[in-house]
Amino acid sequence: SNFDAAYTTIGKYLSFAGEEPRLKQIVATAYKYHFDKGNGEVATSDWTNAVADFKRANEITPTDEAAVSLAKAQASLLATQNRQAADKALAVSKQRMDDKDTIGAYEFLANLNDAQRLLVKDDMAALEDAYVLAATAEATRLYTAHTPIQGHTDEDEVRKAYEYMLRASKLSDNTEIDLKLQL
Repeated sequence: SNFDAAYTTIGKYLSFAGEEPRLKQIVATAYKYHFDKGNGEVATSDWTNAVADFKRANEITPTDEAAVSLAKAQASLLATQNRQAADKALAVSKQRMDDKDTIGAYEFLANLNDAQRLLVKDDMAALEDAYVLAATAEATRLYTAHTPIQGHTDEDEVRKAYEYMLRASKLSDNTEIDLKLQL
């Protein structure tokens, strides 16, 4: 925009902005343009552009007002991104449950970051019992099929079986799972 072009043009003279009213006015106008634009983007929940404009305003003239607005916009952007990731993960998890892949459905949710996992905790809790049963059964099947270990594939599959048992033991109070894990 014209405000940025004007600000860029006076770049090498910025140190004189305090002494020269016309330079000071260009700096103030460029700051106000980006700050006001950021506020407009906040009103429409356009967090990505709001972050960019508040950041630019704060670069032009560092103020508490711009810093606070930037921090709030960044927090809102992160919250929106977390919600979108959680919603996408729930859709994938539901599809995997429809495909009778309980392990995949649960683990897709479990692999989200902490903030995203917090948004799907109830869905994960609803899958826990089925996951423990499926993971334990799959671990037993893998262990039986790949012992004794005779190569890298067998080793990888036995390791996978151990990981399933370990995750299942963390979700269940079943002592049998802990016993199998120790063997």
